[in-house]
Amino acid sequence: MIRFFLLYTKNHEVKHMELIINGEKENHSVDNILDLVETKELEKSGLVVEHNKQVIKAENWNQKDLQEGDKIELISFVGGG
Repeated sequence: MIRFFLLYTKNHEVKHMELIINGEKENHSVDNILDLVETKELEKSGLVVEHNKQVIKAENWNQKDLQEGDKIELISFVGGG
């Protein structure tokens, strides 16, 4: 088990890239949308993520890899009265 973990981490490189998030250029070292949401410490409930003009369901955030120049919109819904 330890050998597998070491091999995985040795071969796994996190990409450093420029993303356009809510219209602003930002540099991040993330693999996918879930990494981005967690890096930005966003509340996941009530959050909608649009990736290159396509809404991505929360259960697919960890499967949607990001690339240099991707356009991300992060939209939070807040209740109140």
